Parts: sequence; structure tokens; C-alpha cells
Amino acid sequence: MGEENRELETRVKHLEERVEMLAEIADSETKPFTFLALESGLSHEQVKKILDLMERVRDTMKQKKPMHHAQFEQAIYEIVPTHKGDYHFAESVVLTLKDEHRYEDVYKHMKKSGMNLH
Repeated sequence: MGEENRELETRVKHLEERVEMLAEIADSETKPFTFLALESGLSHEQVKKILDLMERVRDTMKQKKPMHHAQFEQAIYEIVPTHKGDYHFAESVVLTLKDEHRYEDVYKHMKKSGMNLH
């Protein structure tokens, strides 16, 4: 059992180092959301849930019952509990997706709703 644990620890360490290297080579200029996801250690499931949330925001806009930025931030905290209370992270999600030319309508809405976006 001890040898098996050491082997697993070695493999995990190797994978962590690879992820760090990927984050270093990820192009934060052309893929800022991907870079944010890597840098923040988001799982594939968390990324999917964030994109689903962006779609929900878009749907609320279409229904003329748009989500307020505080509700959006709370939803982000539920998806990524390690960033609970970190409104800068929620802003970064919206901003990096807009910088990838995705969800630009959501960006405009969140800015209008009071989210501190530039």
C-alpha cells in the first residue's frame, strides 16, 4: 500500500507540474478565459457550469427579466466555492469571455447592471 501511495503521489505531482506549464504557455491574450480557468484550477465541470450560467443570463435578458450582477456573482460563488466573496473573479469571468468575443451581450448587461467592468 505504501509503494502504491508513493507512486500516486509522484503521478499527481507530475500532473500538477504539467498544469502549471500549460498555464504558463496558455496565451492570455487570445484565450483569456481559458487562461483564467487554468490559472484558477477550474474543473471541466465548473467551466461547463459557468458557460451554462452565461446562457441563463442571456435567456433572462431575452425574457425581459435580466439577472442582476449580484445574483450572477452569487451563482459564480456556488459554482466555484474557492472564490466565494471574490467579486473580482466574477468580473474576470465576464470580462475574459467578452475578450474572446463571447457573451458580449451579457458583458454589456452586467456593466449596465452595475458590475465594475472596463
